[in-house]
Amino acid sequence: MAKLQDELRKLGKKNPQLLLKKLKKMELTELELIILKSRYIDGLFFKQIPEVIGKSESWMFKVHKQAIKKIVDNIISLIY
Repeated sequence: MAKLQDELRKLGKKNPQLLLKKLKKMELTELELIILKSRYIDGLFFKQIPEVIGKSESWMFKVHKQAIKKIVDNIISLIY
């Protein structure tokens, strides 16, 4: 998962519009999309994101993990 997060961060810096377009094609909730956009496109630290979404840090981490799992599942479904 860490490798995927590194790649998201790199793409978010290199081509934020492309990353946002790809994330919007995934079956993410609005909250998941906001968290991923905040982290990987806007470059916020994890500690800053709860202020953006109005939720606790532990809730944010849970939703982030869920969103990353959805991305992995989407990638796997492309292979099989």
